[in-house]
Amino acid sequence: MRKKTNISKQIREINLNELILNQDDLKLFSLINNKINHNICNKHQKELCLYCIDENELICSVCYGTCIKNNHSILSLNDYSNEISEKIKILLNKIKKEVTQNNETIEYTRAKQNKLKQKIKDLANYIKNESDLLIQKIQNSKINSLNLLNKVEIISNTKFTKILNQKEEKQKKLNKNKNKIKKMEKLEKDEKNIIKLIQESKKILSKEVEGVDEREERVLIKKENGKRKIDIEREEFDPDTNWENKIKLKTNNKLLLKIN
Repeated sequence: MRKKTNISKQIREINLNELILNQDDLKLFSLINNKINHNICNKHQKELCLYCIDENELICSVCYGTCIKNNHSILSLNDYSNEISEKIKILLNKIKKEVTQNNETIEYTRAKQNKLKQKIKDLANYIKNESDLLIQKIQNSKINSLNLLNKVEIISNTKFTKILNQKEEKQKKLNKNKNKIKKMEKLEKDEKNIIKLIQESKKILSKEVEGVDEREERVLIKKENGKRKIDIEREEFDPDTNWENKIKLKTNNKLLLKIN
């Protein structure tokens, strides 16, 4: 901010050394204006009635002769009073002119200062308004950013939860598949045992049943009381009756124990 202009420095100073009369002139002028004509010369005890310019003092009639001898300039009191009056008038006119100029300078400076103050005030208001708007924009941007971050966080958490759930489901499916694979392996093992059992059963049945040429066998696997039970159905053709008689044979307990 600019410093305040010092008005006093802009005022033109009056050169008092050129304008002000010397003290002796003022003293003599005062004596004349007050009509103090009864003053007495200290040297000759005569009344002071003249003014010596060279000596710059009032003189009496006796002093006048001495001043004439010395070629001094002499004035009457009236002439001297008029001369001093003219000097004072000139001085007053100069002072009046200087005061007028100074007043004009002061008024101009004050007007300029008022304009400058108003500009500074307007600039301060503008800066304040712009600052308030900028602060409001920053706050709004901050709020929007926080809201956006919250949304992104919610979406991310949702997607992460979904992915985690999918992973868990896949893991469960994988575990189920592993269990299925284990079951399949166990079933394959059981089937091998069953095939082996069937082969052994065929051998046993072939020894127990004779005279049967054409037959079909069907193996039924059941689970009772935690144990597999194998039933073997055999279809047997009777030529006399032309009927298919089904013979159902069961394995013994020893074979069941082998499967388990």
